[in-house]
Amino acid sequence: SIQQTSDGGYIVAGYTASYGAGGKDVYLIKIDANGNKQWEKTFGGSSDDEGYSIQQTSDGGYIVAGETWSYGSGYSDVYLIKIDAEGNSCSSGSPCSTASSTSSRLVSINSIDHHQPKLHRRRTIMWSR
Repeated sequence: SIQQTSDGGYIVAGYTASYGAGGKDVYLIKIDANGNKQWEKTFGGSSDDEGYSIQQTSDGGYIVAGETWSYGSGYSDVYLIKIDAEGNSCSSGSPCSTASSTSSRLVSINSIDHHQPKLHRRRTIMWSR
């Protein structure tokens, strides 16, 4: 997935098997308006994790949707990651500006049940159906 950002650059989400925590990992690249790489990040665990879609959020950060085999309740689960404008992960309940945040797993929901979560602005589940 690729999206133009508010600064005229682009944000790219996908996955890599070349480096990261193991297997495939979510791979994010931020590119400026001239095509220069500003930063790149990987997120994931010891199994396969893939990023499928990315959107810029109103706070200037990003939300990534994908799939994880590293976390959750079974074979394959929805993987949502909230990051700040610099690509730093926001753990649940922590502000995005906290660079020392280590939790990249915002919420994991069993995809077999096709849950649809509604997330509060503090990244907690308000409801799931």
